[in-house]
Amino acid sequence: MLYEELEDVYVQTSLGRLHFKLRNGSPTVVFLHGFGASMRSYAKLVGLLPDGLGVCLVDLLGHGDSDAPRIEYTIGRQVQAVKELLQAKQLQDSYIFGHSYGAWIAASIAQGNYKGRGTVLEDAMGLKEIFDDIERTGRAEEWKERWIAEALVFNPRDYVIRSAVNAQPSDEYLTRESLSAIVKPALIIWGSDDKTLDVKYARTFNDYIKGSALEIVQGAGHTAHYTYAEEVKDLLLKFVGYGT
Repeated sequence: MLYEELEDVYVQTSLGRLHFKLRNGSPTVVFLHGFGASMRSYAKLVGLLPDGLGVCLVDLLGHGDSDAPRIEYTIGRQVQAVKELLQAKQLQDSYIFGHSYGAWIAASIAQGNYKGRGTVLEDAMGLKEIFDDIERTGRAEEWKERWIAEALVFNPRDYVIRSAVNAQPSDEYLTRESLSAIVKPALIIWGSDDKTLDVKYARTFNDYIKGSALEIVQGAGHTAHYTYAEEVKDLLLKFVGYGT
């Protein structure tokens, strides 16, 4: 399955127009990228996936070729836009694969009355403990500025990036209570050498999401789906039961 062969599609949501690429198949996996990135970050992984697997690659609001309205870029608003896309394209029963910031969004969608089949969280951001640990260092503002600078390399929309970093309400953090509301199958993938989000947080996610599976990709950093694409492909296909 070649990334370039996937169909470009747009859908209008109440927050702006979302761009995504779609290939029909069964089951379908919806991919949500990391902060400042775009759907193109999954091009290598998609190239390894079988043609029969359904794929939906999403440019999150304010990223890639999606609209970038002048709003506060909270996780809640990203969740709302993705949910509207899933409903519009009748993809509610898909799996969701989220990386980092995208995994925060995916984990938020997967709570409560989530109608999808399951969720893959790769090197996920959003855990309350992550922010608590950053605050304890006394260098939270330095951390924010570094995150902003790194994201702006890939996404030059300064307003979007700064808003996303500074506008996150604490009630949108992922906690033991909120993650316990994920009852559908969940797979947590983490790079053993992640320098952005320590692998210890993978075990916290695994503990908080009851019945979840944890896979540590040895030697991988924060973007295992790119640097260790073959390994992540195998884990994904096994999780969704493709070919079984």
